[in-house]
Amino acid sequence: HEFTVNSYAKNQLPIEKGWKLVAVDGEQLNDSTNFKEVSEKIGEYMQDLPLWPLPLEFRLKTGEVKRLEFTERPIGVVFKPTSPIRVHSVTEGSPASRAGVQAGWQVIKI
Repeated sequence: HEFTVNSYAKNQLPIEKGWKLVAVDGEQLNDSTNFKEVSEKIGEYMQDLPLWPLPLEFRLKTGEVKRLEFTERPIGVVFKPTSPIRVHSVTEGSPASRAGVQAGWQVIKI
């Protein structure tokens, strides 16, 4: 997989293109090329970290861009497993539902 340095990493953290992730929570990755395995290790490590508020930008069906911040989880969105990432459904009564998120909106920035 080709990874890109997102704007937060580029502007706020001392991360440079070409650097390599070698360990997660002290566990060596041994040059693993198994994206799923490495992603799961990162997810397990990060599951209890404070990620909130979670800013998301959506492109609406009208073309308008809408930025929302979520402060609780789960946010209540099911995404389509395709590219570009779009909202498949929104759970009634969820934070996303209360914010007005609708099926078909495209995620353009996290």
